[in-house]
Amino acid sequence: MPTESLSYLCENNNGWQRPYKVIDVFAGPGGLGEGFAAFDHGAGKPSFKLALSIEKDPDAHSTLLLRSFYRQFDPEKIPPEYWFYAKGEITKAALFDFYPQQAKAAAEEAQCIELGKTPAHEVKSLISQRLNDCEKWVLVGGPPCQVYSLGADERSVIRPTAIRLAGSLIFLKKSLRRKVRGR
Repeated sequence: MPTESLSYLCENNNGWQRPYKVIDVFAGPGGLGEGFAAFDHGAGKPSFKLALSIEKDPDAHSTLLLRSFYRQFDPEKIPPEYWFYAKGEITKAALFDFYPQQAKAAAEEAQCIELGKTPAHEVKSLISQRLNDCEKWVLVGGPPCQVYSLGADERSVIRPTAIRLAGSLIFLKKSLRRKVRGR
């Protein structure tokens, strides 16, 4: 989504004062969600807040969890233990033990779930819980290219799941068909 579109969304929010909650599916290590979380529209406060990131790969989920933990702190007050972990001086478990409240919040935000295998009602329930009756929210996702390629076996599972999650929202994704065909 171009920055101009995000600016329009933030400017034309009919008096909405809180950040839009973001649900990030097919999150990978979290780049798309991280971009939304960092967007502040020049007002000095965030325009978006990640409510939930869903990723099936355990390694990518580990990165999601750590990034979520990092965002629990004011950017100017990142605890020194975070940097000890980054330098390999302490374990992630030790880091999280120093800050259990922030670790719990990160674990609630970053979920290791495989869409299409986890029952849809469980995923919808988790999303509802994380949105907490919020009326204005954004669904983003980076579906894997191989799932949307012309010969993929999984697309019959993933596409309907994404559509069910989106409900009445518009689910946006890049059109990959041209890239797959080489045009």
